[in-house]
Amino acid sequence: MTKTTEPELMAGDLVEAVKGFRVVRDIVHLGAGPIFGGRLYLGVPSLFGTTQIESYIESGYTLILIDRTKPPVVLPTEVGYYIACDGGMDRIEFEGELLPERYAPYTKLEPVAETAKRVLDRVMDATGAAPTSFTSEKILEVAAEFGATS
Repeated sequence: MTKTTEPELMAGDLVEAVKGFRVVRDIVHLGAGPIFGGRLYLGVPSLFGTTQIESYIESGYTLILIDRTKPPVVLPTEVGYYIACDGGMDRIEFEGELLPERYAPYTKLEPVAETAKRVLDRVMDATGAAPTSFTSEKILEVAAEFGATS
């Protein structure tokens, strides 16, 4: 449990507002619509009693974060091969296909030619050299061998 202020809170967090012996414990909600829109509320927004987080702060309540909401899992959708969090390998064969959420996060494997091109480009950036200014044609031959021609 940590004391917190409004900017640190997110919708879905479990929070206690404490003032003396009075304790309000509820989920933080993000208000919607023309009346409640864009503001954070402790519990469900209401016209009959202000539940805005800022009202609790202004009234001298201490806010205590009990449990942080977990951010949504973002799954890859791009065609390619991926390594799952457990070390297993999976692939997406067509655009929009989803991998199992339970193995997230995933790391996309990059084709060798893409990695070689990035390395070659980085070497040229670091040295300030253009591909044609290398004294040895062997570097360009190796780059071409791996499909990393610029």
